[in-house]
Amino acid sequence: MSEKQYEVIVTPFAESSLQDYADSIRYDLLDDETADLFLDRMEQAIRELGYLPYRYTLVTKEPWHSNGIRFFPHIGYNIYYWINEARMRVYVTDVINQKMDQDKRLLKAMIANDKVKREDN
Repeated sequence: MSEKQYEVIVTPFAESSLQDYADSIRYDLLDDETADLFLDRMEQAIRELGYLPYRYTLVTKEPWHSNGIRFFPHIGYNIYYWINEARMRVYVTDVINQKMDQDKRLLKAMIANDKVKREDN
């Protein structure tokens, strides 16, 4: 029996976050190689959500929990996403440095991604 494979979609908001972190490494630390490695490692972790996306826990706080937002930690960042089971899609809503205020960033991501979520239902 084969596993289900989900399509993984990185929202524009999450893509912007990833690029901002990479740009910070690239321009503030003047390290192109580390910036590229960071993006490669994050993209690999995100791609792996295509298999068994339910393996990670739901966020316990509201309103994230009731909106089906899940997350997992990866190299000092939390990767947040939701699953559209009917369409076999995983949407990465944001990637947030673990030192940042997670709730504040998640609220921004929820607002920014609202249109994406509505269009997918």
